[in-house]
Amino acid sequence: MNTNLESAELEVRLRQINETTLEREDIEDVLAAYAKRNGLPPMTFDDNGLIDLTIKDELPLALMHIPPFPGVMASVGLPEGLAARDDILRDLLRANRSWAATGGATFAKLPDGGDYVLCRLISLADRDDEAFERAFLAFAEFALEHVRSIELAFDLPFEGAGEPAAGEAAAEMRSPMNEADGDNSDDWKDDVPPGETPEDAAASRPRPSDFA
Repeated sequence: MNTNLESAELEVRLRQINETTLEREDIEDVLAAYAKRNGLPPMTFDDNGLIDLTIKDELPLALMHIPPFPGVMASVGLPEGLAARDDILRDLLRANRSWAATGGATFAKLPDGGDYVLCRLISLADRDDEAFERAFLAFAEFALEHVRSIELAFDLPFEGAGEPAAGEAAAEMRSPMNEADGDNSDDWKDDVPPGETPEDAAASRPRPSDFA
């Protein structure tokens, strides 16, 4: 597709998202349709605007309603101790430079308390529960894979060599999250880790039933 056409379509899509207004009840209707279609319990926000889930009984994940964005922000906490690992922080910052490298998500540092998270805005402007499912499961798979990778990276030797970057990383990771459109999330289905067959990769990917 022509690059100019892609840019024009993206601009139209972002304008549509920006001009759409959804109340919390509207968002819950989309989530309820997703849950019902997959035989899951209802998904409703608590008084703080959060829905707490767990991926494969392993990784906590939260969905947040942040008005006026017409959708949800999916967020996963990253392993503790990142502030002391400049090498890992540098890698996360490099990944933030490419939407493709992060699956449309952003590695960020929370302003309160300084915890590091992986987060992604998922638009529900179209009120399409199937588009939400594609984006949500893609984010969950990406989060599970990269949290495991970060945990493994902690086992690698690190002596703090090189130019310190933690201060810069903390500042840059406070930048706004990328707006991720649920319609652009199918590329993850073609990614097969080295040594795995497509069937193995498909079996390991999160499914709606993996969330509790």
